[in-house]
Amino acid sequence: MLKEVSQKRLGTLLSLFQQCNGCVDFHLFLIPDEIKDNDIHRMAAIAGMEEERLRWEEYADRFGDPHRPRDSRWLIDYDERLATGQPIDVDTFLSTKEVNDYVNKGYEDVFFDPVYGCSNEQRKQLKDLFPKMNEALFGGLYIPLQIVSWSTEWSNYFAAGKEWWGAYLWTVHRPGSKQIAWIGASATD
Repeated sequence: MLKEVSQKRLGTLLSLFQQCNGCVDFHLFLIPDEIKDNDIHRMAAIAGMEEERLRWEEYADRFGDPHRPRDSRWLIDYDERLATGQPIDVDTFLSTKEVNDYVNKGYEDVFFDPVYGCSNEQRKQLKDLFPKMNEALFGGLYIPLQIVSWSTEWSNYFAAGKEWWGAYLWTVHRPGSKQIAWIGASATD
């Protein structure tokens, strides 16, 4: 099992991102020495989804009615057996493509185009934040990276994004690094 790096390390960056209406979820995991390279992306995809499940469960506990059963719409469920990943290069990771009348956004568009929009000032802040976030997560974009794009059929985490804005999951690892990033996004209006 992968252990998440303290969110405090990314705390300021994540807080600024959320203040700009950012709707991407980020997790950073430590890779134990005994884990082989070919296993880390799958392990990170599952570990990130488990972190999201726990986060949503905490949210449901904090804001739900304690006298009623939890509303399943606010709980994450997943079947890791259905998770499939495809290695991609940095250009594919960043770029937006239209396939069969469906716009498949790249990471850059997902980062800069929050579902609820943002002001010009927030857009400037996002532009400043983008390289800092990438540096903190995986050392930046212009170094060798191993990136896997994941299917969105294995969890209800992706349900909202499938309605309109999009649903995405990537794991990103810099070879030689003892960390791997989980970048997920799924939102709708």
